[in-house]
Amino acid sequence: MLQPATLADLPAFLCAHAEDARAGTGCTVFIAPDGATCGVDVRGGGPATRETDLLKPENMIQAVHGVVLSGGSAFGLAPRHAGAVDWLFSDVICYPDRLLATVGRWLELGQCRNFVCTLKFQADTDHATARAFAAVPGSRLLHLAHNKHELTWVLLRD
Repeated sequence: MLQPATLADLPAFLCAHAEDARAGTGCTVFIAPDGATCGVDVRGGGPATRETDLLKPENMIQAVHGVVLSGGSAFGLAPRHAGAVDWLFSDVICYPDRLLATVGRWLELGQCRNFVCTLKFQADTDHATARAFAAVPGSRLLHLAHNKHELTWVLLRD
């Protein structure tokens, strides 16, 4: 049976929390100054995780010194915070115009080499956004699924 716990029950850890109520986001940071064994169980239909694969047992990570739990939206994934990446995959449901803005930020800063993004339209297709994705030099807009409201945008530079 699970027992209630507080941070006082975890003297080896430091913890801090900050939030921005106007933006509807926040983060919690756990610090283990001496290191700690860590594991992860990612659940849900649309988790937005970063670096959790490092915690798989076969990767031999001996100790973790900090964990950040943050809120927000997949559209808030900013290249200036995430740093350079080789691939950006997105399967965010609907809001293709917001996805275009997110991809635009990555393209502008040159922080990602390859993209695979699913454009999922609700009701009417947003043809202007689809044309904007198709206009990105070197990219392709494909209809890969049987769903008439879904397109896949690909930009491969490798």
